[in-house]
Amino acid sequence: MGDEAFIMNLKNTKTYSLNETAAQVWSCIDGSVSIEEIGQKIIAEYDVPEDSCRTAVLEIIEQFYAEKMVVFEL
Repeated sequence: MGDEAFIMNLKNTKTYSLNETAAQVWSCIDGSVSIEEIGQKIIAEYDVPEDSCRTAVLEIIEQFYAEKMVVFEL
């Protein structure tokens, strides 16, 4: 919907509204792409400074993790 995306956590039926950047990050998360690669993809697409982009991507992924929307496997 416009610059927003909506996703639902099927485990708790909670719905999340994502801004354009968060939606782009979400679409990159598939278990095979590193956080660094996601950052590079966002930098290339939006032509933003590397440092601020990395910070934003990490913050977004940390929020996804805090909401149990993603898990990390070692």
